[in-house]
Amino acid sequence: MTAAPALASVSVAETGATDVASRRRAQIVEGAVRAFAENGFFGTTIEDIANRAGVSKGLIYVYFEDKRDVLYFALRYILETYARELPALLEGIEGPLQRLQTALSTYCRLIDRNREATALAYQATTVLPAEQRALVKAAESKVNRILQSCLEACFYGGLMQPANLDFLVSQYATFCHTWALKHWAFRDKYSLEDYIAEGTRLLIEPHLTASGRLQYEQQQ
Repeated sequence: MTAAPALASVSVAETGATDVASRRRAQIVEGAVRAFAENGFFGTTIEDIANRAGVSKGLIYVYFEDKRDVLYFALRYILETYARELPALLEGIEGPLQRLQTALSTYCRLIDRNREATALAYQATTVLPAEQRALVKAAESKVNRILQSCLEACFYGGLMQPANLDFLVSQYATFCHTWALKHWAFRDKYSLEDYIAEGTRLLIEPHLTASGRLQYEQQQ
C-alpha cells in the first residue's frame, strides 16, 4: 500500500485554529484525511483515525458524533482548501485567457496534491446524511464558481465562443477531478504537465474566437 501523498496536506497550522477545541478538531481532521486516503472510508476505523491524529479514541467522540461526522468535516476542509487556494494563486493575473488557463492548470495541481482525498469525495459522499451532502455540494460549488467567472470573462471579452456555461464548467471540473479518479490509468502514460496540456487543447482551444486565438498564441 502506498503512503498518503503530501497533500493529505491538511495541516493544523494551515487551518488558522486558535482555541484548544479548534486545534484539536483540526488535528483529528488531519489524521482522518490521511487515514481515509490510505484505507478508504469503509476500511478506516475510529481507532485508525485516532492513531493517525495522535489522540485517544475517546477524544474523537468529544468533537465528532461518529466516523461519518469526521468524514464530513474532512471533505468540507478539502473543498474549502481548494476554494481558498485557487483564487489566491490567480491573484495578479489580469488577462482573461491567462486566468482561465491558470485556473485549469492550478486546479489540476491542487487535485494532484490531494488525489486520494479527491477520489474519497466521490466514493464516500453518499454515506453522509442529506443535510451534510448538501453542504459538501455547496462547498464544491464555490470552486466551480471560480472556473465560471474565468469562463464568463472570456465569453464577454469576445475571446471564446459563447457556450452552455453550466456544461462547460462541469467539464472543466470533471477534467480536473479525473486526474485523481483515473490516475491509476494515466500515470504510466502522461505526466501531470502532459495532462494539463491535453486539457488545454480539449477545453480551451476549440472554443477560441479569432481574436482569442491571436491572444492565446501570443501568450505561448
